[in-house]
Amino acid sequence: MTNKLFNFGNKTITNLFNGFFFLTLLFAVTSPNIILGDNKITGAGTTLFITWLLIIGVGILTCILAYPRFRQWARQVFIVQKFRTALILLLVVILWQFVFIFNVHPQIGFDVGAIHQALTNTTDTEIKAYFSLNYNNMPILLAQLFLSHLFSMRSWLFFDLWTVFFVDLSALLNILCVFVIDKKRIAAAMYLHALWLLIFPMIIVPYTDTWVLPFVSGYILCYSILIKKRLKWYWKFLAAIGLGITVIGAYFMKPSAIVGVIAIVLVEILYLLKQKHSFKEWISRFGLIFCVVFASAVTYYSVNQSIKQQTHIQVNTAREIPAIHFISMGAYGTGGYNAADALKWQKFPQSKEE
Repeated sequence: MTNKLFNFGNKTITNLFNGFFFLTLLFAVTSPNIILGDNKITGAGTTLFITWLLIIGVGILTCILAYPRFRQWARQVFIVQKFRTALILLLVVILWQFVFIFNVHPQIGFDVGAIHQALTNTTDTEIKAYFSLNYNNMPILLAQLFLSHLFSMRSWLFFDLWTVFFVDLSALLNILCVFVIDKKRIAAAMYLHALWLLIFPMIIVPYTDTWVLPFVSGYILCYSILIKKRLKWYWKFLAAIGLGITVIGAYFMKPSAIVGVIAIVLVEILYLLKQKHSFKEWISRFGLIFCVVFASAVTYYSVNQSIKQQTHIQVNTAREIPAIHFISMGAYGTGGYNAADALKWQKFPQSKEE
């Protein structure tokens, strides 16, 4: 009975994952943001950078298919010497990121601009109203405030550099995760991350979408260490503590980032139906779970108290926009910002009103 239940649950999760992954890929491919040439929807055209990427990509593919010597050379460089090549490419891309940032670090509006403005302007009624409504952005404001005080800097370039650091740290943690799971896939992981970092423009946006990435990569790495067999107990102990800290860090930085944690819990519950453990293994598991819960509780209390006791800006938490607003954003139009819905919530004196 348990095997049938496990097989049913496993197939259901696999089919759901494949279905959602296919939809994500489909919507990404059909997105108006990647229309080549004149884009009537966005009003923009293909950039020179993307044009050169396409020309180089098509040129390399043509050479591989048409010239045996080039194909042999490519195999030697990218397959036989894959680790060395992948590492060099990754370092070159990181260097390119800094070149890009030093040349492109514009001021940005919307939420990012409000956070940057709140670093120095705490008396403006609109800024106070913004953080009263969007209280979920208080953690990143306090994080940027801490960094600005620590280094006595608050320019857009300064925070863009921190964004690059967090994005690259996330990539490093992802590669370490692959190292823990399967060392043979390290080169492939570096290739993928080099390509991702090369075309990732969000490094100029110091916001929760990028600053949360190390926390997500961190808890995935810690989970990978916990489930990896033949590792010393102290590695698992550190991973359990790290898991608790990174999960709470992800929650405060961007609440939706803990979706991965929910998936991990569901899969672990499912595998309890199949795996049999000795009494000693159960004690070890409960000990690690206790470490995770303890680290989570301590981190949550500490961060929550820091947010509640902050005196940088005066806010009215009763006006905080509820989670249902952000959920409804995904069901509206293309899943983006809904100005009409946001304006309606701003009119409510209490966040509990409907």
